[in-house]
Amino acid sequence: MEEKKHASDSDSLKIEIVKYKWLLNALEDPKLLWRLLISVSAMLVMLFFGLSMVAVIVKSMYPYETIRTNPYGATIMEDEKKEVVYWLFNSAELWANSGIRVEKGDVLTIRSSGMMHTAIHHLVDEVKANRKLTESWVNTDGVRAFEQKWPRDDARADFRIAENVDQNRLLMRVVDDSTVPKEKPECYIIGKERTNLIIAEDGLLQFAVNDIALTDSVICRLYERYINDFCSASGLKEDHKNAWLKFHETYVKGDVTTDKNVSKIETYKNVIEEEPILAEIISKGMLHGGELPGVALGPYYGQDSLYPILNEALYYKDHHFEEAWFADNVGSFLIVIERDKKN
Repeated sequence: MEEKKHASDSDSLKIEIVKYKWLLNALEDPKLLWRLLISVSAMLVMLFFGLSMVAVIVKSMYPYETIRTNPYGATIMEDEKKEVVYWLFNSAELWANSGIRVEKGDVLTIRSSGMMHTAIHHLVDEVKANRKLTESWVNTDGVRAFEQKWPRDDARADFRIAENVDQNRLLMRVVDDSTVPKEKPECYIIGKERTNLIIAEDGLLQFAVNDIALTDSVICRLYERYINDFCSASGLKEDHKNAWLKFHETYVKGDVTTDKNVSKIETYKNVIEEEPILAEIISKGMLHGGELPGVALGPYYGQDSLYPILNEALYYKDHHFEEAWFADNVGSFLIVIERDKKN
């Protein structure tokens, strides 16, 4: 019996865990276990704060959650608090559509920068001749690079989109989605900066510089003002002025339709030939060469011999060229629009 027992003892197997012995000892010792739990918790807290700091740094470098563009070239960047839009505006456009939609009650901050020139043909001629510019570049407030003011600027002030506001200052309006826009939507004066601007209606933002949009109604007013200025400066008699005003009432303000086989130019020529007093006005115009104070309109394109009865305002009306005094602008403005998100 003793031999069997001794043999049984010698055949027993003893397993000893070495690699994780410290963990088993910790589980058996409450104090050591608490120290282990506290150490692990501290490591987790440090890891959490470390990852949070990394997230904050990354967010400061790349603050916007969403960056996208719209079909009109605007870049829109958004985070959880606000939306920032960058859009390049071409100063040669009359009410350029930014594609940026706003809602009534939105509060906007708008800033703009850049320069434009108001007459690309003059710019080209002067650069070719290598001479100093007679008309300087203009910033978004409508201020020229060097002090300069033309007499016609004051004379035309009443006809600008925003009357008696600096010429070429940046403007904005909100137009709804209807196919027939309002006759005259509210116009916002922007310039270099406009803060806390509260939008009055839903719609899309459009931009223009403050010049004269040659609508039919504006042309009628402009042409009549030109008659008064020209007659006053040139010394024409009252009967000359009355005959010219009659032409204005019939063919400018009245917009008489002509026989489809007879062009408007031919109609004008026939009227002038039948009215010798109008021909006398043309003779007076040729004498002065159009260099008279006032709104200073040039000849009707291709019809210099009928000036000043036929002048550029009538040409624009006949050809529905509303943006004529914008089309020769050159230069762009960078427009930045900030809008806080609504809760």
